[in-house]
Amino acid sequence: MFRCKIVVDDAQITGNHSTTIPSLIKRNTMLLSANQAFLTLVQQMVVTFGALAMLKLTGQVALAGLATAIVWGGRVVIVYQSGKWMDKVGRLKVLQIGLVLASIGIVLLAVSMAVSSLPGFIIGLVISGLGWGATQQNRVAVADMYPSKRRGEGIGYLLTASIIGAIAATPFGVKLNRGASVFALRRVFGGLLLVLGLDLIIENLW
Repeated sequence: MFRCKIVVDDAQITGNHSTTIPSLIKRNTMLLSANQAFLTLVQQMVVTFGALAMLKLTGQVALAGLATAIVWGGRVVIVYQSGKWMDKVGRLKVLQIGLVLASIGIVLLAVSMAVSSLPGFIIGLVISGLGWGATQQNRVAVADMYPSKRRGEGIGYLLTASIIGAIAATPFGVKLNRGASVFALRRVFGGLLLVLGLDLIIENLW
């Protein structure tokens, strides 16, 4: 459950769009939106540089897209179950577990690039996918905080932040990946781990 219980009863709604949103909900929305922006940034870069890393590890151009497929496979496996877990243990715990899994996956990706380990890299992609699948349930957390007539607005803030993160991924990736060497790719995944660490701190603020 949320650390601060937020109650916005539908009985408070007057039927217009001017329903006042409590400051605590606004604060939590901003935190979750920042969380989503960072998550999308990391995901976009893993998709982009994961293809390059897969090419370096396998030497096969045809397998470059395998990284993205593995990540999405992990997300498919966990997304339904994570929703059920949220109903049992609360929103925050599942989101935190997702971030921890994604961070572990990024560590494996960085280490695998350092030692040129294809199996380790694949495992890292799977774990990252599992983590991101769980964190996608942040939409549920946002929707829970808003009255029914304004839930679309709350989710809209979250998805806008997601687009911002996707746009920021390109310049951030260019900055980190100065060259296509294995060392540069290690630096990329190390940078993504720092971003996820910041994300986990943000997640604990609300």
